[in-house]
Amino acid sequence: MSVSYTLNGYEISGTSLTEGMYLLRETQYASSLAPRVATVEIPNIHYVVPMFDDPLDQITISLAVRLQGTDADSLRLLWNNLMGRLYMGANRPINVLRNRGSVSEQADAKLISTSAPDFDCGRNRLDATIVLGIPGGAWRGPYVEQQLGDGNGQSLTTIVNSTRPIGDAMLRVLGPMDVLEVYDATSRTGIRWDTSTTVPSLQYLLVDVASMQARIQTSQTWDLSQGTRADAGLTFIGYRPLTLCPNWGTAATTPTASVNVTLTGGAGAVTIRSRYAVV
Repeated sequence: MSVSYTLNGYEISGTSLTEGMYLLRETQYASSLAPRVATVEIPNIHYVVPMFDDPLDQITISLAVRLQGTDADSLRLLWNNLMGRLYMGANRPINVLRNRGSVSEQADAKLISTSAPDFDCGRNRLDATIVLGIPGGAWRGPYVEQQLGDGNGQSLTTIVNSTRPIGDAMLRVLGPMDVLEVYDATSRTGIRWDTSTTVPSLQYLLVDVASMQARIQTSQTWDLSQGTRADAGLTFIGYRPLTLCPNWGTAATTPTASVNVTLTGGAGAVTIRSRYAVV
């Protein structure tokens, strides 16, 4: 199965020469993991205090790219073209797609480094290594909507294809509704929405976990620009805002998240929208 990468809409393949560029076999497919590790050292006390539940750190991906030109000037033009697609100097996120067969996974990346180009080479080709950093710590799949339950206790939901924690899910529930609480037992994180405001009948409460925003809307949408701000009573419970953490259990083939939903009022199940996270 061939693998290619798309940088801001421009695909660089490992099987064919496209506009003078292609991937080499040295290109990484998956990154090494780097969990953030913290300990507390206390003077005059033996050993250290372990700090568990550390989040994932940034991962990096290394692309080995070959540029094939006809002379030094053509190589220089290809190099400048590639640097432009990496937003060199613009300090903007690079939209990267990892394509493998029919599966494409996305990440917002930043350029960490490139090897030095050599334009005056005998074969009129330039081999370069480009290192990209992915601050989110994972590649992301397409958006999937799932039902978390109607607040009658424990709800087990499958995290489709995910092997890494998901910290940017969105929640939506139909009113009338007074209190919403969603808690992940594995990561011990959650959010609670509880104000003097009641979500009216046939309107929706939308909660964005990543930005800790809440909206009351008249339409069934995931657009945070719609509706009325209602995040005054939105707080996180546990260690931090809700983070869906895959739990593989023993010899499990599909990860699940142990999610507890508490809902006062509400006209149906809580819907969660998220993208799976993988290495």
